[in-house]
Amino acid sequence: LGLGVIAYRTANALERPSYSVVRQLGGGVELRRYSPYLIAETSVRADSMREASGKGFREVAGYVFGKNRPATKMAMTAPVRMSSDPRGGVPSTTRVSFVLEKSYSRRTAPAPLRGQDVRVRSVAPHLLA
Repeated sequence: LGLGVIAYRTANALERPSYSVVRQLGGGVELRRYSPYLIAETSVRADSMREASGKGFREVAGYVFGKNRPATKMAMTAPVRMSSDPRGGVPSTTRVSFVLEKSYSRRTAPAPLRGQDVRVRSVAPHLLA
């Protein structure tokens, strides 16, 4: 199998937030209602989205892969979320977050290490297309 096929299969096997399809909008687009889920998130100020996303990804990936209390290695999930505030100018603040496994709650998710700029927070139910 080609590398692209392997990457596609691997990405599609990752755990994702639960959702229900509200409506098919055409062109393969779905309106989805997402159930609540947890994310591990950091905020990075940088001169470019590339720099911020790289720093943020490394910070949150460190948390997910064991830089937490009690050094728990968690499974990779999808999607990795990124958002930037365009009103902030340069440097701007970019938030990078990973969805946590469904088996975790706010009470049971590993705690970030002291000095680590990672927060665990809940994402409320929402609609996305």
